[in-house]
Amino acid sequence: MLDFGCGTGLLTEKVQSQVSNAISIDVAPSMIKVLQEKTKSGGWDNVEAYCVVAAHVGQAAPETKAALEAWKGKVDIVAFSSVLSFVPEGDLKATMKFLCHMLKPGTGMLMHSDWPKGEDQPDGFAKEKALAMHGMGGLQAKTTKTITMKTGGYDMPVFLGVATKTSLINDSSSPSNRPNKGRNTVNKCLRKKLSYSGVSQKKQLLLHTHSKVMSLALPWKWLHV
Repeated sequence: MLDFGCGTGLLTEKVQSQVSNAISIDVAPSMIKVLQEKTKSGGWDNVEAYCVVAAHVGQAAPETKAALEAWKGKVDIVAFSSVLSFVPEGDLKATMKFLCHMLKPGTGMLMHSDWPKGEDQPDGFAKEKALAMHGMGGLQAKTTKTITMKTGGYDMPVFLGVATKTSLINDSSSPSNRPNKGRNTVNKCLRKKLSYSGVSQKKQLLLHTHSKVMSLALPWKWLHV
């Protein structure tokens, strides 16, 4: 499993005992450091954590680039919660292509949960937005809907998207071939994340709900990576 935008490893921690391998990536060095410390103290030998910009993997540290390249086309599931809203618009296509490249051809599945579009979340997700993003990576959409979960005394709406990789993708369009704009991307992503640092308790609960949704939704019976 690839945990994209893993942060400090909330989802990774929930699922690491149920998968053969977990590859966790984020643009924030401080968050990856926390997850690496968790991995070490918890003895999670099946977890790899890397600080990298998905749209600019070619600009990553050589060991990180090599490690991710080794997993390309071998991942059963890419999972992430409330991440795509933080990706700069100019990097969305390259990001989606990278995620698709990581998935196994024919069986690989991408699963994500996000804030549903609404008056308080104008940049949130609806079916049309999810379909467009899935298409950027060459993925075939399977589920694009809003569900409701109860948590912390609130009814939490969560947008759930599922798409599959049905064919090989031409690696010539890999993000590793893009110009070096990684530092600007990191700064943009971090600014967006920091803008949410003062979110309400209800929205904080929603973030935890998203991770709960993902940990419950993953099809463990056939998941290997």
